[in-house]
Amino acid sequence: PHLLYEDTEVSKFSLRLCKVFSTEILTPSTFLTDLGPKQKRVDTYKELFYLHPNVFTPDRQVLREAGFDPDEPYVLLRFVAWNASHDIGKRGLTEEAKLALVKRFARYGRVYVSDEGGLTEALEPYALGTPYELVHHVLAFARLVYSEGATMASEAAVLGTHGMYVNTIISGSTREQCERYHLLYNFNDGEDRYERAADKAEELLSDPDLETRGQEKRARLLAEKVDINGYFLSEAERLAKAGRK
Repeated sequence: PHLLYEDTEVSKFSLRLCKVFSTEILTPSTFLTDLGPKQKRVDTYKELFYLHPNVFTPDRQVLREAGFDPDEPYVLLRFVAWNASHDIGKRGLTEEAKLALVKRFARYGRVYVSDEGGLTEALEPYALGTPYELVHHVLAFARLVYSEGATMASEAAVLGTHGMYVNTIISGSTREQCERYHLLYNFNDGEDRYERAADKAEELLSDPDLETRGQEKRARLLAEKVDINGYFLSEAERLAKAGRK
């Protein structure tokens, strides 16, 4: 038996294979694609596998030990490399436009940049220098996350950090995190989407209670969502038993 969890609607080739070879395909209840009889919708998010409070606790001290100040107000900018299979034909911001964003957000605290494609010399001073495995602690204590990547935007949301998701790719999870929980704001169309996202980010950053509001929204999200770890294990055990009969 093969049990799969999938939340990326645009991974069409992979999904075609999984529909043939997987025994059961778990997806968020908000998944935008019908995968047929093997699909089982669960009211949860992928990110809760590793960011649910039962398995993850944000820790300021581990950041301090890594030379990062979690108490200083900061904004995280996340740019993707645009080399995934579902990114073919898409592109992001120029170096000049990224620098303009950095300067714009610098009015609200320190700005850190995480870029899958690598940082240019001009952006290097803003590099997020923490070890990769500490990135979720960084997300948890940020004032705001501005991201081209859906995963990091969604991770910020489930941690109670407001985020901007700027990408033409639409997902059911990020849409719900915007419309149901108002932790994430999606900018999926228009040549001016980066500018509109920055405008909304500045509006949020002007709120001195932004972090408190984020944690209140997160509490509602966690109360309404399934803890996917326990659910996944129970499904795996059920399929294993059925396979042995």
